[in-house]
Amino acid sequence: MRRDTLDPTKHFTIRSIEKTDEAKWIKTLASTKKKKALVFVHGFNTKFRDAVFRAAQITWDLQFRGTTILFSWPSRGDIADYLYDKESALASRTAFLRVIDDLYKAGYDNIDVIAHSMGNLIAVEALSNSAATRSPTAIAQLIMVAPDVDRDMFVQDIAGVAKVTKGLTLYASKNDKALQLSKRIAGGIPRAGDVPDAGPVVLPGLWTIDVSLIGDELFGLNHNTFATTRNVLNDLAILLMEGKPPPRLVEIRGFPEPPQKAAYFRYIP
Repeated sequence: MRRDTLDPTKHFTIRSIEKTDEAKWIKTLASTKKKKALVFVHGFNTKFRDAVFRAAQITWDLQFRGTTILFSWPSRGDIADYLYDKESALASRTAFLRVIDDLYKAGYDNIDVIAHSMGNLIAVEALSNSAATRSPTAIAQLIMVAPDVDRDMFVQDIAGVAKVTKGLTLYASKNDKALQLSKRIAGGIPRAGDVPDAGPVVLPGLWTIDVSLIGDELFGLNHNTFATTRNVLNDLAILLMEGKPPPRLVEIRGFPEPPQKAAYFRYIP
């Protein structure tokens, strides 16, 4: 659909883009009544405009009533530039923590983060590093969707992240083609968001949900389940509103099944 034919009453549109300095931005944030924020960190192969629309879609679909913040880092938006994107993500960790700190300066008392794909490289490593400092940056829920992070590094970092978060949720899938691609580029090193035959990452304090059975369309490359599937959005909405542990929906069940103790959860349509 051409942009000049978009109806703002039916479609997501960008009305304007305005540059501002940090002080003015904090002042604007401070003027809002509801002090609940949702920070969305986009993934690999995502240009700024696409990230804006994705953040808008998530906000609408979740019916989120607080302030949505898009943390946009410099992705080239091309599948051939994976290594460039990775370097850009690593260079964005300090900026991510600064955005969180600005929200606290503006008076926000509840900050949740949804990180998608390579965006988890930013959020996980930034929070893990911050946890080791004298003045760590803390958030409420960290929701990690199909994290494109080295599996061993993820396991190592998550203990630190757990110290500065109230809840940790991992949505993983064995059908994620983008993760399969990044695994090949990384020399066969498993990704944290993958579900190999041995099962997904399971760690103390981490709510792991295998969403492999939801479908095979994730961000065009099997990388967008969380933003196009109503069931996952319903689960996310309950998590953000109530902070409840899984299972939050009847479609999400513990595995292995009773009488054994569940190690993680699976989406069963």
